[in-house]
Amino acid sequence: MNEPSNTPAPDLFANPNVQPKPRNTAAILTAGGLGLLACCLVGLLVSAVVLQQRNRAANQPPIAAPATLPPGITATLPAFATPTAPPPPELRQMRPEPGYTPPDFTLASVGGYTHTLSEHFGKPILINFFTSWCGPCREEMPAIQSLFEQHQPDGLVVLAVNVTRDDYRSDVIDFAQDLGLTFPVLLDESGDAARAYHINSYPTSYFVGTDAVINEVVYGSMDAGTLQSHLDGILP
Repeated sequence: MNEPSNTPAPDLFANPNVQPKPRNTAAILTAGGLGLLACCLVGLLVSAVVLQQRNRAANQPPIAAPATLPPGITATLPAFATPTAPPPPELRQMRPEPGYTPPDFTLASVGGYTHTLSEHFGKPILINFFTSWCGPCREEMPAIQSLFEQHQPDGLVVLAVNVTRDDYRSDVIDFAQDLGLTFPVLLDESGDAARAYHINSYPTSYFVGTDAVINEVVYGSMDAGTLQSHLDGILP
Protein backbone atom coordinates (compact mmCIF):
# COMPACT_ATOMS: atom_id res chain seq x y z
CA MET A 1 0.00 0.00 0.00
CA ASN A 2 1.09 3.58 -0.66
CA GLU A 3 1.60 5.84 2.32
CA PRO A 4 -0.76 8.92 2.47
CA SER A 5 0.89 12.09 1.35
CA ASN A 6 1.02 15.19 3.59
CA THR A 7 0.94 17.49 0.58
CA PRO A 8 -2.44 19.42 0.48
CA ALA A 9 -4.70 18.74 -2.45
CA PRO A 10 -4.66 21.43 -5.12
CA ASP A 11 -7.53 23.96 -5.12
CA LEU A 12 -9.28 23.33 -8.41
CA PHE A 13 -11.05 26.74 -8.27
CA ALA A 14 -8.05 28.85 -7.25
CA ASN A 15 -6.51 31.29 -9.71
CA PRO A 16 -2.76 30.68 -9.72
CA ASN A 17 -2.14 34.22 -10.93
CA VAL A 18 -3.93 35.92 -7.95
CA GLN A 19 -2.09 36.20 -4.66
CA PRO A 20 -4.01 36.76 -1.36
CA LYS A 21 -3.83 40.31 0.00
CA PRO A 22 -2.19 40.75 3.39
CA ARG A 23 -4.42 42.13 6.16
CA ASN A 24 -3.88 45.78 7.17
CA THR A 25 -3.95 45.52 10.98
CA ALA A 26 -3.25 49.22 11.48
CA ALA A 27 -6.26 50.27 9.38
CA ILE A 28 -8.57 48.00 11.34
CA LEU A 29 -7.37 49.40 14.65
CA THR A 30 -7.73 52.96 13.40
CA ALA A 31 -11.38 52.39 12.27
CA GLY A 32 -12.28 50.81 15.60
CA GLY A 33 -10.75 53.70 17.49
CA LEU A 34 -12.69 56.27 15.45
CA GLY A 35 -15.97 54.44 16.11
CA LEU A 36 -15.30 54.35 19.83
CA LEU A 37 -14.44 58.05 19.82
CA ALA A 38 -17.73 58.87 17.99
CA CYS A 39 -19.76 56.97 20.60
CA CYS A 40 -18.04 58.87 23.40
CA LEU A 41 -18.73 62.21 21.73
CA VAL A 42 -22.46 61.38 21.32
CA GLY A 43 -22.68 60.35 24.96
CA LEU A 44 -21.04 63.57 26.10
CA LEU A 45 -23.42 65.63 23.94
CA VAL A 46 -26.53 63.91 25.37
CA SER A 47 -25.25 64.37 28.92
CA ALA A 48 -24.65 68.05 28.29
CA VAL A 49 -28.20 68.56 27.00
CA VAL A 50 -29.75 66.76 30.00
CA LEU A 51 -27.60 68.75 32.43
CA GLN A 52 -28.58 72.01 30.73
CA GLN A 53 -32.31 71.20 31.05
CA ARG A 54 -31.91 70.31 34.73
CA ASN A 55 -30.12 73.57 35.42
CA ARG A 56 -32.78 75.51 33.57
CA ALA A 57 -35.56 73.85 35.60
CA ALA A 58 -33.67 74.49 38.84
CA ASN A 59 -33.30 78.18 37.97
CA GLN A 60 -37.03 78.69 37.24
CA PRO A 61 -38.54 81.26 39.61
CA PRO A 62 -41.07 79.79 42.07
CA ILE A 63 -44.77 80.36 41.46
CA ALA A 64 -45.88 83.38 43.37
CA ALA A 65 -48.40 82.76 46.11
CA PRO A 66 -51.69 84.64 45.76
CA ALA A 67 -51.66 88.03 47.33
CA THR A 68 -53.46 88.32 50.64
CA LEU A 69 -56.42 90.64 50.92
CA PRO A 70 -56.16 93.79 53.07
CA PRO A 71 -57.49 93.50 56.63
CA GLY A 72 -61.25 93.75 56.86
CA ILE A 73 -61.87 92.47 53.31
CA THR A 74 -62.96 88.89 52.76
CA ALA A 75 -63.42 87.00 49.51
CA THR A 76 -66.77 85.29 49.15
CA LEU A 77 -67.92 82.75 46.59
CA PRO A 78 -71.51 82.08 45.53
CA ALA A 79 -73.08 79.06 47.18
CA PHE A 80 -73.25 77.09 43.92
CA ALA A 81 -69.48 77.33 43.49
CA THR A 82 -68.84 74.99 46.43
CA PRO A 83 -68.98 71.25 45.71
CA THR A 84 -71.40 70.63 48.58
CA ALA A 85 -74.10 73.03 47.37
CA PRO A 86 -76.04 72.39 44.13
CA PRO A 87 -76.32 75.21 41.60
CA PRO A 88 -79.59 77.15 41.39
CA PRO A 89 -82.16 75.79 38.91
CA GLU A 90 -81.48 78.41 36.26
CA LEU A 91 -77.83 77.30 36.06
CA ARG A 92 -78.45 73.56 36.00
CA GLN A 93 -78.03 71.72 32.75
CA MET A 94 -81.30 70.76 31.10
CA ARG A 95 -81.50 66.98 31.01
CA PRO A 96 -84.48 64.59 31.27
CA GLU A 97 -83.16 63.01 34.48
CA PRO A 98 -83.90 63.44 38.19
CA GLY A 99 -81.88 66.29 39.65
CA TYR A 100 -81.87 68.33 36.43
CA THR A 101 -84.10 71.01 34.97
CA PRO A 102 -86.40 69.45 32.34
CA PRO A 103 -85.83 70.47 28.71
CA ASP A 104 -88.08 73.34 27.73
CA PHE A 105 -90.67 73.08 24.94
CA THR A 106 -93.49 75.09 23.39
CA LEU A 107 -96.43 73.14 21.97
CA ALA A 108 -99.97 73.86 20.84
CA SER A 109 -102.88 72.14 22.55
CA VAL A 110 -105.83 70.42 20.87
CA GLY A 111 -107.79 73.54 21.80
CA GLY A 112 -105.41 75.78 19.85
CA TYR A 113 -103.62 77.34 22.84
CA THR A 114 -99.83 77.49 23.08
CA HIS A 115 -98.09 76.29 26.23
CA THR A 116 -94.42 76.74 27.16
CA LEU A 117 -93.12 74.49 29.91
CA SER A 118 -90.81 77.06 31.50
CA GLU A 119 -93.76 79.43 32.01
CA HIS A 120 -95.01 76.97 34.64
CA PHE A 121 -91.69 76.71 36.53
CA GLY A 122 -92.23 77.42 40.21
CA LYS A 123 -95.28 75.14 40.33
CA PRO A 124 -95.51 71.36 40.74
CA ILE A 125 -95.72 69.90 37.24
CA LEU A 126 -96.64 66.49 35.86
CA ILE A 127 -95.52 65.95 32.26
CA ASN A 128 -97.12 62.84 30.78
CA PHE A 129 -96.07 61.54 27.33
CA PHE A 130 -98.74 59.36 25.71
CA THR A 131 -100.44 58.19 22.52
CA SER A 132 -104.14 57.60 21.93
CA TRP A 133 -103.61 53.96 20.87
CA CYS A 134 -101.64 53.09 24.01
CA GLY A 135 -103.79 50.92 26.30
CA PRO A 136 -101.89 51.70 29.55
CA CYS A 137 -102.06 55.40 28.68
CA ARG A 138 -105.86 55.25 28.50
CA GLU A 139 -106.02 53.26 31.74
CA GLU A 140 -104.13 55.83 33.84
CA MET A 141 -105.71 59.00 32.39
CA PRO A 142 -108.84 58.93 34.62
CA ALA A 143 -106.59 58.84 37.71
CA ILE A 144 -104.53 61.75 36.38
CA GLN A 145 -107.70 63.73 35.68
CA SER A 146 -109.11 63.00 39.14
CA LEU A 147 -105.95 63.99 41.02
CA PHE A 148 -105.53 67.06 38.83
CA GLU A 149 -108.97 68.26 39.92
CA GLN A 150 -108.09 67.48 43.54
CA HIS A 151 -104.73 69.27 43.57
CA GLN A 152 -105.36 72.08 41.11
CA PRO A 153 -105.95 74.45 44.08
CA ASP A 154 -102.43 73.49 45.24
CA GLY A 155 -101.03 74.80 41.97
CA LEU A 156 -100.58 71.41 40.25
CA VAL A 157 -99.98 71.70 36.50
CA VAL A 158 -100.57 68.69 34.25
CA LEU A 159 -99.27 68.75 30.68
CA ALA A 160 -100.26 65.69 28.64
CA VAL A 161 -97.92 65.59 25.64
CA ASN A 162 -99.22 63.49 22.77
CA VAL A 163 -96.39 62.24 20.55
CA THR A 164 -98.36 63.03 17.42
CA ARG A 165 -95.61 61.83 15.09
CA ASP A 166 -96.70 58.33 16.24
CA ASP A 167 -100.40 59.14 16.33
CA TYR A 168 -103.26 60.84 14.48
CA ARG A 169 -104.46 64.29 15.47
CA SER A 170 -108.12 63.34 15.09
CA ASP A 171 -107.64 60.30 17.36
CA VAL A 172 -106.00 62.51 19.99
CA ILE A 173 -108.95 64.90 19.97
CA ASP A 174 -111.38 62.00 20.38
CA PHE A 175 -109.20 60.59 23.17
CA ALA A 176 -109.31 63.85 25.15
CA GLN A 177 -113.05 64.28 24.66
CA ASP A 178 -113.93 60.68 25.55
CA LEU A 179 -112.04 60.89 28.85
CA GLY A 180 -113.18 64.42 29.67
CA LEU A 181 -109.65 65.76 30.12
CA THR A 182 -109.59 69.35 31.36
CA PHE A 183 -105.80 69.85 31.56
CA PRO A 184 -103.83 70.84 28.43
CA VAL A 185 -103.38 68.06 25.87
CA LEU A 186 -100.42 69.13 23.74
CA LEU A 187 -99.50 67.98 20.23
CA ASP A 188 -95.86 67.07 19.63
CA GLU A 189 -96.29 66.84 15.87
CA SER A 190 -92.58 67.16 15.04
CA GLY A 191 -91.48 64.75 17.76
CA ASP A 192 -88.90 67.27 19.02
CA ALA A 193 -90.15 67.15 22.62
CA ALA A 194 -90.17 63.35 22.63
CA ARG A 195 -86.59 63.31 21.34
CA ALA A 196 -85.47 65.84 23.95
CA TYR A 197 -86.88 63.59 26.69
CA HIS A 198 -85.60 60.36 25.07
CA ILE A 199 -89.10 58.89 24.97
CA ASN A 200 -89.14 55.30 23.73
CA SER A 201 -92.11 53.87 25.64
CA TYR A 202 -95.62 55.00 26.59
CA PRO A 203 -96.67 56.30 28.98
CA THR A 204 -93.69 58.08 30.51
CA SER A 205 -94.25 60.63 33.28
CA TYR A 206 -91.98 63.34 34.69
CA PHE A 207 -92.66 64.84 38.13
CA VAL A 208 -91.14 68.34 38.40
CA GLY A 209 -90.94 70.13 41.74
CA THR A 210 -91.45 73.80 42.54
CA ASP A 211 -87.67 74.25 42.20
CA ALA A 212 -88.01 73.45 38.47
CA VAL A 213 -86.03 70.23 38.94
CA ILE A 214 -87.15 66.73 37.95
CA ASN A 215 -87.97 64.77 41.09
CA GLU A 216 -88.92 61.43 39.54
CA VAL A 217 -89.39 59.69 36.20
CA VAL A 218 -91.98 56.91 35.94
CA TYR A 219 -92.17 54.49 33.02
CA GLY A 220 -95.51 52.74 32.55
CA SER A 221 -99.03 53.37 33.82
CA MET A 222 -99.92 54.33 37.38
CA ASP A 223 -103.02 53.75 39.47
CA ALA A 224 -104.43 56.48 41.71
CA GLY A 225 -102.44 55.39 44.78
CA THR A 226 -99.13 55.21 42.95
CA LEU A 227 -99.75 58.53 41.25
CA GLN A 228 -100.59 60.20 44.57
CA SER A 229 -97.38 58.90 46.18
CA HIS A 230 -95.33 60.47 43.38
CA LEU A 231 -97.25 63.73 43.57
CA ASP A 232 -96.52 63.93 47.29
CA GLY A 233 -92.89 64.42 46.36
CA ILE A 234 -93.55 67.64 44.43
CA LEU A 235 -96.65 69.17 45.99
CA PRO A 236 -96.02 72.03 48.44
